[in-house]
Amino acid sequence: MKPLRLVVILAVSVLFGAVVSGTVTMGSWASRIEDKAFHCFDIGFGSFWTDMDLHRSAGDTISSDWTWERLKVVRVHYIEGFWLLLAAVSFASFLILRKLLPNAPHKTTGLGAVGSDMEPASRVASSSVLGR
Repeated sequence: MKPLRLVVILAVSVLFGAVVSGTVTMGSWASRIEDKAFHCFDIGFGSFWTDMDLHRSAGDTISSDWTWERLKVVRVHYIEGFWLLLAAVSFASFLILRKLLPNAPHKTTGLGAVGSDMEPASRVASSSVLGR
């Protein structure tokens, strides 16, 4: 069961990392680049995933202090940032979840718990006193 546990923790960690890194990079692109460096008429939020040549051919406009080449470089940095943040958040959350989540249910140690395959401690003690 341990390999399945690790696969589930890894899947949850990567999904969490993707949500966090996607939100951070797309939010940053929207607040720092979109409508300041250029205006995208068709895609909107998170458009750094689209190649700048497609933006250019679609008729999107750029600010006077920006060039399409500069936007291409910035776009690559945002994509790199997404993957780097995804890896970091996924790795950190994997380590945290692996430590926080228990490995497996613990068996009782004969203290009279339901389902225990050992005799309750009180029965053992009374047996030895009575000589049984």
